[in-house]
Amino acid sequence: FLYDKGINITKDEHAVMRMKKLAAESLNYELNKEHDYGFKQETLDKKNKIIFVHGSSRRNKEYPLDYWKKLADHLNDFNLDICIPVHGENQLNYFKEINKINSRAFMLETDNFHEIKEEFDKCSFFIGVDTGLTHICAGLGLSGIFLFGPTDPSKVGPVFDHQRVIKKSEMTEINPSLIIEMLKEESFE
Repeated sequence: FLYDKGINITKDEHAVMRMKKLAAESLNYELNKEHDYGFKQETLDKKNKIIFVHGSSRRNKEYPLDYWKKLADHLNDFNLDICIPVHGENQLNYFKEINKINSRAFMLETDNFHEIKEEFDKCSFFIGVDTGLTHICAGLGLSGIFLFGPTDPSKVGPVFDHQRVIKKSEMTEINPSLIIEMLKEESFE
Protein backbone atom coordinates (compact mmCIF):
# COMPACT_ATOMS: atom_id res chain seq x y z
CA PHE A 1 0.00 0.00 0.00
CA LEU A 2 2.58 2.61 1.07
CA TYR A 3 4.92 1.73 -1.77
CA ASP A 4 2.22 2.45 -4.35
CA LYS A 5 1.08 5.81 -2.99
CA GLY A 6 3.02 9.01 -3.74
CA ILE A 7 2.88 11.83 -1.23
CA ASN A 8 4.04 15.32 -2.14
CA ILE A 9 5.72 17.05 0.81
CA THR A 10 7.79 20.19 0.21
CA LYS A 11 11.25 20.44 1.77
CA ASP A 12 10.76 24.16 2.41
CA GLU A 13 8.45 23.65 5.38
CA HIS A 14 9.31 23.14 9.02
CA ALA A 15 10.26 19.55 9.89
CA VAL A 16 7.33 19.21 12.33
CA MET A 17 4.81 20.21 9.67
CA ARG A 18 6.43 17.92 7.08
CA MET A 19 6.13 14.93 9.43
CA LYS A 20 2.55 15.80 10.34
CA LYS A 21 1.58 16.09 6.66
CA LEU A 22 3.32 12.83 5.82
CA ALA A 23 1.49 11.00 8.60
CA ALA A 24 -1.86 12.60 7.74
CA GLU A 25 -1.57 11.78 4.04
CA SER A 26 -0.30 8.25 4.69
CA LEU A 27 -3.02 7.39 7.18
CA ASN A 28 -5.75 9.40 5.47
CA TYR A 29 -6.73 11.71 8.30
CA GLU A 30 -7.30 15.45 8.46
CA LEU A 31 -4.28 17.48 9.48
CA ASN A 32 -4.62 19.45 12.70
CA LYS A 33 -2.62 22.69 12.67
CA GLU A 34 -2.23 22.70 16.46
CA HIS A 35 1.05 21.46 17.90
CA ASP A 36 0.33 18.98 20.67
CA TYR A 37 3.18 16.65 21.49
CA GLY A 38 1.09 14.64 23.92
CA PHE A 39 3.07 15.68 26.98
CA LYS A 40 0.82 16.56 29.86
CA GLN A 41 2.16 18.96 32.46
CA GLU A 42 1.41 16.98 35.58
CA THR A 43 2.85 19.52 37.99
CA LEU A 44 1.79 23.12 37.77
CA ASP A 45 4.02 24.36 40.58
CA LYS A 46 7.07 25.46 38.63
CA LYS A 47 10.16 25.83 40.72
CA ASN A 48 12.82 28.48 40.40
CA LYS A 49 14.72 26.36 37.92
CA ILE A 50 16.14 27.09 34.52
CA ILE A 51 17.60 24.52 32.13
CA PHE A 52 20.88 24.96 30.25
CA VAL A 53 20.93 22.55 27.28
CA HIS A 54 24.50 22.84 26.04
CA GLY A 55 25.34 19.51 24.41
CA SER A 56 24.90 18.78 20.73
CA SER A 57 25.86 16.08 18.27
CA ARG A 58 27.77 18.63 16.19
CA ARG A 59 30.55 20.86 17.50
CA ASN A 60 29.44 23.82 15.37
CA LYS A 61 26.03 23.79 17.10
CA GLU A 62 27.53 24.10 20.60
CA TYR A 63 27.53 27.41 22.47
CA PRO A 64 30.97 28.32 23.89
CA LEU A 65 31.62 27.34 27.50
CA ASP A 66 32.80 30.83 28.43
CA TYR A 67 29.44 32.21 27.28
CA TRP A 68 27.53 29.66 29.39
CA LYS A 69 29.68 30.71 32.34
CA LYS A 70 28.73 34.37 31.80
CA LEU A 71 25.05 33.39 31.80
CA ALA A 72 25.50 31.32 34.96
CA ASP A 73 27.28 34.22 36.62
CA HIS A 74 24.45 36.59 35.66
CA LEU A 75 21.92 34.20 37.23
CA ASN A 76 23.79 34.06 40.57
CA ASP A 77 21.61 36.83 42.03
CA PHE A 78 18.24 35.39 41.09
CA ASN A 79 17.66 32.47 43.43
CA LEU A 80 17.47 30.07 40.48
CA ASP A 81 18.68 26.51 40.24
CA ILE A 82 20.28 25.63 36.91
CA CYS A 83 19.50 22.14 35.64
CA ILE A 84 22.27 20.92 33.35
CA PRO A 85 21.73 17.63 31.49
CA VAL A 86 24.96 15.65 31.35
CA HIS A 87 25.85 12.74 29.12
CA GLY A 88 29.49 11.89 28.63
CA GLU A 89 32.81 13.37 29.67
CA ASN A 90 32.61 16.58 27.59
CA GLN A 91 29.23 17.54 29.05
CA LEU A 92 30.42 16.63 32.54
CA ASN A 93 33.33 19.06 32.11
CA TYR A 94 30.88 21.78 31.00
CA PHE A 95 28.83 21.15 34.12
CA LYS A 96 31.86 21.30 36.43
CA GLU A 97 33.00 24.61 34.93
CA ILE A 98 29.54 26.17 35.17
CA ASN A 99 29.13 24.88 38.72
CA LYS A 100 32.35 26.70 39.71
CA ILE A 101 30.68 29.97 38.66
CA ASN A 102 27.21 29.23 40.04
CA SER A 103 26.89 26.72 42.88
CA ARG A 104 23.14 26.40 42.26
CA ALA A 105 23.86 24.49 39.06
CA PHE A 106 22.99 20.82 39.41
CA MET A 107 23.59 17.87 37.14
CA LEU A 108 20.84 15.82 35.52
CA GLU A 109 22.63 12.62 34.62
CA THR A 110 20.23 10.16 33.07
CA ASP A 111 19.24 8.74 29.71
CA ASN A 112 15.79 7.79 31.00
CA PHE A 113 13.24 9.90 29.13
CA HIS A 114 10.69 9.78 31.96
CA GLU A 115 13.25 11.02 34.49
CA ILE A 116 14.30 13.82 32.13
CA LYS A 117 10.67 14.81 31.55
CA GLU A 118 9.95 14.69 35.29
CA GLU A 119 12.83 17.08 36.04
CA PHE A 120 12.07 19.38 33.10
CA ASP A 121 8.43 19.60 34.26
CA LYS A 122 9.73 21.27 37.43
CA CYS A 123 11.53 23.99 35.48
CA SER A 124 10.18 27.33 34.38
CA PHE A 125 12.50 28.25 31.50
CA PHE A 126 15.24 26.90 29.24
CA ILE A 127 18.16 28.15 27.20
CA GLY A 128 19.38 25.61 24.69
CA VAL A 129 21.20 24.88 21.48
CA ASP A 130 19.59 23.07 18.56
CA THR A 131 19.45 19.54 19.95
CA GLY A 132 16.90 16.94 20.99
CA LEU A 133 16.67 17.92 24.66
CA THR A 134 15.93 21.54 23.74
CA HIS A 135 13.12 20.34 21.49
CA ILE A 136 11.81 18.23 24.39
CA CYS A 137 11.74 21.42 26.51
CA ALA A 138 9.73 23.06 23.74
CA GLY A 139 7.39 20.08 23.46
CA LEU A 140 6.73 20.27 27.19
CA GLY A 141 5.51 23.82 26.65
CA LEU A 142 8.33 25.54 28.54
CA SER A 143 9.22 29.10 27.68
CA GLY A 144 12.75 29.48 26.49
CA ILE A 145 15.43 30.66 24.13
CA PHE A 146 16.78 28.55 21.26
CA LEU A 147 20.34 29.30 20.16
CA PHE A 148 20.92 28.62 16.47
CA GLY A 149 24.19 28.84 14.58
CA PRO A 150 24.47 26.98 11.27
CA THR A 151 21.02 25.37 11.38
CA ASP A 152 17.97 27.05 9.85
CA PRO A 153 15.35 27.61 12.58
CA SER A 154 12.61 28.01 9.98
CA LYS A 155 13.09 24.32 9.19
CA VAL A 156 13.74 22.84 12.65
CA GLY A 157 13.17 25.63 15.17
CA PRO A 158 10.44 26.08 17.74
CA VAL A 159 6.81 26.16 16.65
CA PHE A 160 5.38 27.86 19.75
CA ASP A 161 5.09 31.61 20.31
CA HIS A 162 6.51 31.51 23.84
CA GLN A 163 9.88 30.28 22.63
CA ARG A 164 12.33 32.72 21.15
CA VAL A 165 15.21 32.27 18.74
CA ILE A 166 18.62 33.86 18.49
CA LYS A 167 20.14 33.02 15.10
CA LYS A 168 23.66 33.89 13.97
CA SER A 169 25.84 32.24 11.34
CA GLU A 170 28.24 31.04 14.06
CA MET A 171 27.48 30.21 17.69
CA THR A 172 30.40 32.40 18.80
CA GLU A 173 28.49 35.40 17.38
CA ILE A 174 25.69 34.98 19.94
CA ASN A 175 26.84 37.35 22.64
CA PRO A 176 25.63 36.40 26.13
CA SER A 177 24.36 39.98 26.50
CA LEU A 178 21.67 39.19 23.89
CA ILE A 179 20.43 36.32 26.03
CA ILE A 180 20.64 38.40 29.20
CA GLU A 181 18.47 41.08 27.57
CA MET A 182 15.88 38.42 26.68
CA LEU A 183 16.03 37.07 30.23
CA LYS A 184 15.28 40.57 31.52
CA GLU A 185 12.18 40.63 29.31
CA GLU A 186 11.18 37.34 30.96
CA SER A 187 11.60 38.97 34.41
CA PHE A 188 14.91 37.25 35.19
CA GLU A 189 16.58 40.53 36.17
